[in-house]
Amino acid sequence: MFKKWYRAVLAMAVILAAPLSAQQQPTPVALSTGTPAAELAKARLDGEVAATNAGGWFGRSVVIGALTGLVGTTITYAVAATSTPQLPTEKKLVIADKPQDVQVMYEKGYADKVRSKRKSTALGGGLLGTAAFLVIVFSGN
Repeated sequence: MFKKWYRAVLAMAVILAAPLSAQQQPTPVALSTGTPAAELAKARLDGEVAATNAGGWFGRSVVIGALTGLVGTTITYAVAATSTPQLPTEKKLVIADKPQDVQVMYEKGYADKVRSKRKSTALGGGLLGTAAFLVIVFSGN
């Protein structure tokens, strides 16, 4: 019994000790069209710079956190983390004359940055709402 438990704990330690980057698949540097990696990297950075706002996630998560506490904050964060941001039409027009792989990298940089902003604002707003929820709950006692 002890050996099975020990092996399970050891196996989990090995899995958790592996760096997250080693578990993720590498992003391709260049696609089949032969666009230079520097141009793809610049397109990705340009997409990240173009991502300017998170779209109201802070206000929503404050309200949800205030109404449901930490459970709502967790759900809001999970929804923000799995959201799929769409590139606005005006930003698509900026890259319309670029090669397809540059457009893909621009859109990926934009989506990743917007998702990151959504997650951080959802978490911050949710925690603020949760704090308000706790104040309301414990002030009644």
